[in-house]
Amino acid sequence: MKENENEENNDAKVLRIEKRELIQGFVSDLSLTQNCWLQLLSLPNCDLEHFDLILRQCPSLEWLDLSQNLIDYLPSGSAFACAKKLKLLNLHNNGVHTVKCLLGLSYCPGLIGLTLYNTPIASRKGYRHHMLNTVYTLKALDHFIASDQELIEDANFKNHDFRPFGRNFRINLLPPLFTPASLFKIIHQVTHVMCHFSPVTLIQRVVRGHLVRRRMSKDGRKFRPASVKARGRDLLPEEWKFEKGSVKINERKLRELLKHDDEAGAKDFWRDVVFPDLHKNSVEDGLYGKATKITDAERALPFEALRRKQAHEIEKRNLEIYRDELAENALEEKTEKLRSWKADKNAKRNARQATSDILRQVSRSIDAAKAIESAYSIRDKKAKHAKVVQRKNKLKEEEAKIQDNIEHFKETYRINAATARKAERSELIEFLEGQSHQIYDKKHKLIKEIREEKIAKNKSQKWKTENQRKFSEYYIKLEKEIIKYNVRINREQYVAKCRDTSQRVREDLELGKDRKFNLLAQDMQYYHRYNNRYRARLQNSRNKIREKIEKRTLEAHEHVNTRTTREAYELPFVEPA
Repeated sequence: MKENENEENNDAKVLRIEKRELIQGFVSDLSLTQNCWLQLLSLPNCDLEHFDLILRQCPSLEWLDLSQNLIDYLPSGSAFACAKKLKLLNLHNNGVHTVKCLLGLSYCPGLIGLTLYNTPIASRKGYRHHMLNTVYTLKALDHFIASDQELIEDANFKNHDFRPFGRNFRINLLPPLFTPASLFKIIHQVTHVMCHFSPVTLIQRVVRGHLVRRRMSKDGRKFRPASVKARGRDLLPEEWKFEKGSVKINERKLRELLKHDDEAGAKDFWRDVVFPDLHKNSVEDGLYGKATKITDAERALPFEALRRKQAHEIEKRNLEIYRDELAENALEEKTEKLRSWKADKNAKRNARQATSDILRQVSRSIDAAKAIESAYSIRDKKAKHAKVVQRKNKLKEEEAKIQDNIEHFKETYRINAATARKAERSELIEFLEGQSHQIYDKKHKLIKEIREEKIAKNKSQKWKTENQRKFSEYYIKLEKEIIKYNVRINREQYVAKCRDTSQRVREDLELGKDRKFNLLAQDMQYYHRYNNRYRARLQNSRNKIREKIEKRTLEAHEHVNTRTTREAYELPFVEPA
């Protein structure tokens, strides 16, 4: 988190605050200051609702970032008029929702860039058109530079470079670095795009250049072509050569030296012009002051070029003669082919003519019957056509009447809708302006009720879960006690039976071991089988009881009826916490 982040720049004063706790102290200090020195101010995510004090106390502001705040209404036009140097304003991610509050932006004389996306007003139809035609100085809105097609009515440019929302008009109005260099870069990019992708600017530039040249020509200024070279040799020595833009020409002196038209029109008129500040030229030894000299080979170069030119002309003349001969031969061949083709064509035409005469004589006898039949068919067609025309005329009259009724209904509906819309809009504006605080109170109260209801619901759910958990614990304990009781009863019965059996066996032994030996063996076998069968049955019952306990435990956690189980088992009632 950064606090009072001052960039190291001597030309601009920058302040960036991102802590919400420090914004109140900053505004209180600002209220005691007159003509604050700030030029770049960034206050994002600081819960600001108004910023008219910042505009009034900081007339030197050039870039103001108030994104991600609680701003619903913009300051008046008088507050924006105080910020005469403001060029870029970031108001995105706020609550601006009325068109009326946007009129204050038109009083800002130097506003170039504005961001209002992610606001309620930006989702309305015609928002961009309204902003560009209300704030005349605005050139960039919501990361796109305004094109001429958006500003000119019914304009439709076919060139994609001039279309709105194109790649040429895209711009970042909130760069990551909040520095004066970033602001200068944004302004430079806007100016560059307007100069190169605005048809109006391009036309104005061409027309103004033409008018300037025309006005200067009327004043008597003539710009004659002049060459500072002759046959590849420099007229100026090296010490008299200057960079472009570093030499100032005395036009009056130059006009006096070039007063003769004959001398000015000559190709090498600069040779006869005498300048007192230049050295004299030597044809034999080259330029005065240069180490290089003109050799004999260099003097022979013009004659060599002349000989080459004559040879080229002779070769060209021979080629023209050969080309004419070829053309004459081709023309004779073409004439012969055309003559033979015409003869074949005339023969075929005569044969077709004879055949057509025979067919014409045969068809004359059939024409009379065809004429009678065609007369009857034409009469029937005319009658049908008359009926169709009459039916179409009736349909057209009915369609015209229906169209008139539709137009009348549309006009009345449009007038009524416009009046109703105007009345509804005025009522809505009055209601919003008068009931804004009540709406906020209602929202706060509704949120509070929803929170209380959620807390009560969570408490009830917690109480219900606690009762379910306790019931499941009680139920498991009860099942365990029942199992222990059944095991104990079965064990006692088994012990009692064993005791009785041993007692009877002991009595039989006393009466007579010999007589009862066989019977005792049979009884022991029977009881042994019975004991094994009972043990197997007991083990099966234990397994079934264990499975039943596990099944009931799962059912108790999922589908339990608290009231029924409490009455059935007489469990204690647990009050909610």
